[in-house]
Amino acid sequence: MAQAELDKLKNQDPAFVQQLAAQLDAEFADSAGYSLAELGVDPVAFVQWLLADFDYQLDGTYTSSDGTGTTYADVTMRDVYAFAGAFMTDATAFSRSTEAGSMDEAAVKAKLGELFNAAMEKTTDTTETYIGVDLVKQGDAWVVDEESWSDETELLFGNL
Repeated sequence: MAQAELDKLKNQDPAFVQQLAAQLDAEFADSAGYSLAELGVDPVAFVQWLLADFDYQLDGTYTSSDGTGTTYADVTMRDVYAFAGAFMTDATAFSRSTEAGSMDEAAVKAKLGELFNAAMEKTTDTTETYIGVDLVKQGDAWVVDEESWSDETELLFGNL
């Protein structure tokens, strides 16, 4: 079951991409005050960029007699933290510039969108991480614990 969820990332499952795009767009708006869409950044294109090099290798599944278990995986993916660092460095430099002080809100949003897209272009390095996805037994079938999966995707993609 964990493999099926990880395959959604690796294969850029359209429904999962849409869901993650909406989540990251909302998280960005919460932290920055503007959504990605308001900056002229396509949230779906951003998620597709994040998943461009996504791959994984399962590293074992361990179950207990109490109906719980965990599947572990080594993950290779674009470095979202390097991206965030590059964007924040550029956005901070821009916000301190005289150029920013002379712009109206629409121009500032457009510039931030340009900086966001530029950060994607210059941070294509990958990173490796290790995740553990909890499983629970429901009847005769094992299913992914949704809270665990949500925690792991937040770990993978950060909180923009």
